[in-house]
Amino acid sequence: METTPDSTPEPIDIALPPTLATVAVHGDVDMANAAAFEAQLVDAAGRAGEVHVDLSDVAFFDSTAIRALLVGAAAAEARGHRLRVVALSEPVRRVLEISGLLAHLGVEGA
Repeated sequence: METTPDSTPEPIDIALPPTLATVAVHGDVDMANAAAFEAQLVDAAGRAGEVHVDLSDVAFFDSTAIRALLVGAAAAEARGHRLRVVALSEPVRRVLEISGLLAHLGVEGA
């Protein structure tokens, strides 16, 4: 993770094999970094036929994070690609379940 003296660590790692992108998120996803999360998802959706999102190391996931996930999913769908949540923490599971998005987003094991 890269840091500068005046910033926090970047909470997003991305791996891009030609047909599969994995976006792994760490820590909190909120209004402070949801735009970066969204940008990574949209970028991955444009590069790979399938995007896997790993939210297993996320402690906090707010409405801006939900929006970012939905925008990323829409970007993938618009390109004929697929975005799937392949792992999630219990806090993220609760947020997606309460919002009714758990099944909509194709969460594995949901």
